[in-house]
Amino acid sequence: MSNTLKAKVTEDINMEGIGWLPINTSDYRFGGEFDGQGHALTNVVIPDRGEERTGLFNTIEKATVKNLKLTGEYYSSKKFIGGITGYAYNSTIENCDVAVTINSLVPYADNGSTQDGTHGGLIGVNESEGTVVNNCLVNCPIFGESTNSCGGVCGWATNKMTVKNTLIISQGSTIDTNGCNTISRNEGNCSVSNVYYLEPIGSENGEQVTVEELASGEVTYKLNGEQSENPVWFQTLGTDATPHLFKGLTVYFVNGEYTNEPPTTKGDANGDTEVNLADYQTILGLMARDADVSENPAADVNRDGFINLADAQTILGIMAAQ
Repeated sequence: MSNTLKAKVTEDINMEGIGWLPINTSDYRFGGEFDGQGHALTNVVIPDRGEERTGLFNTIEKATVKNLKLTGEYYSSKKFIGGITGYAYNSTIENCDVAVTINSLVPYADNGSTQDGTHGGLIGVNESEGTVVNNCLVNCPIFGESTNSCGGVCGWATNKMTVKNTLIISQGSTIDTNGCNTISRNEGNCSVSNVYYLEPIGSENGEQVTVEELASGEVTYKLNGEQSENPVWFQTLGTDATPHLFKGLTVYFVNGEYTNEPPTTKGDANGDTEVNLADYQTILGLMARDADVSENPAADVNRDGFINLADAQTILGIMAAQ
């Protein structure tokens, strides 16, 4: 198989009962494009192979992994587990929802102390400059009381990388947090922008948020760059406990509140986003047939529960002030 293959997932795939080994090897790195197209690979289980670099991929270089939902459990008695890849070289991971349980079987040292795992939620090690993690949801707790030195997104950044517009909701990790970092170890090589986390491991980086803030829509709105046009993150408020990727309801910030209801321009009775004579005429037409406000709530400009001459006069006032 070509290491520059462009692959697409065309439907959800349940891997339950099917053993998985990491794609490629450290000597034959994946350098193509893996596009999940919003589909899911579920129940991906990787047993302990007694080898370093465990993940969906062993190693990626100049690769793109995107639009993928991934769940599973990984086991390894060696270093460098990553939800997506054990090692990354100048690659892009974007729009990925990764919920993988990382089970570190790295043993205690002979003197009884914990040992370096260098595991990460998405990447074990970023080895070369240029790797970017963007718009990813990371839910990858790391278990293993005998293991230290891990990262919430990347286990170790040997060279410069970027993590942005990303949410880490991993909880309950049992590793020794000595030498750990909430986003990436060797944090001086990891540029962090618009990254939020629920529970820190070791040194903190990014912005910690609460369960209440996650449920409120605030974090969704922030992950979208504090705007609602062409969103990447979605949330049905009152139903979804956290932001999520792919399809869903947009979160707006209107009158100091987060909502799924899009804002309306006061006086825009015909829905063309402008206030002009056409809106005045729309209201007159509704008045002529005694229309109920439920037919066109935007026409009730002064919010008195009726569509009447006062609304038409308010529109004239808005037009005069423009």
